[in-house]
Amino acid sequence: MDIQQKQLSTAEEYTNFVREFVTLLGQQLTIWEDRAKNKSGLHDLARQMPAIISLVNTVGYLRGQDGIFIDIRPHTENQKEFYVYEDMFENRLNKLIDTLMASEEKDYYLERLESYLVKSRTKQKPTVW
Repeated sequence: MDIQQKQLSTAEEYTNFVREFVTLLGQQLTIWEDRAKNKSGLHDLARQMPAIISLVNTVGYLRGQDGIFIDIRPHTENQKEFYVYEDMFENRLNKLIDTLMASEEKDYYLERLESYLVKSRTKQKPTVW
């Protein structure tokens, strides 16, 4: 199946795309933050953290972190706005991580990260950290 590609050819289209993405991510993080506040669902949160981390990293990549998308997206004057999004989501992510690291789910959270980032993504057994 071929992917139907639509070029984001204007700065306005790209900015709108980024805004739509951060809106979705914001809504998803709110769900997990609410669960973390009540200490319910921390096991599920720990299970989802690799995905949440990836999504938060995507905000930085959409801004141009590490040179990602710089050569293929239109130039935009919205970099300051994109940095605000990136900083906001990094802060929210860090609070979720802090909650997990202070909970009984700490070991499971670390195991999930290792499993996802090392075993799944490198196809090899991890070394002891």
